[in-house]
Amino acid sequence: KVLQVVRNSSTTTVSTSTHSSQTELINASITPTSTSSKILILINVMVQTTGSSNSYSAIKTFRGTISGTGLQEYYFGSADSSNRNDLYSINTIDEPSTTSSQQYTVGIRKGSSSTASVSTDGGLYEIILMEIQG
Repeated sequence: KVLQVVRNSSTTTVSTSTHSSQTELINASITPTSTSSKILILINVMVQTTGSSNSYSAIKTFRGTISGTGLQEYYFGSADSSNRNDLYSINTIDEPSTTSSQQYTVGIRKGSSSTASVSTDGGLYEIILMEIQG
């Protein structure tokens, strides 16, 4: 049973040419009503990867800020030098075991050191948090 839903979205362009660390894309917070609840995290974002050799982008979900607990990381791209537009549609379940407010943050980075840059390029991206009864 879904107990509550929180959504945050944006079209602000986020771009990075960093491979070694995450750049914050978006976040949202939810306060679970029970310690047995699960949080379903849904992320949708179109990422433009600028070609070089081995062009990859990476999206990672965190509990807390981008320096918090990493939950999932996904890579898209190709081994060639073409520019790519990839739709990330990511689903993650977390079990925070608390009734305190929980922030979830999405980070973006280059997935390989030879990628030129990654960007949302003004497209819509969103994070949806759903509390699922435990």
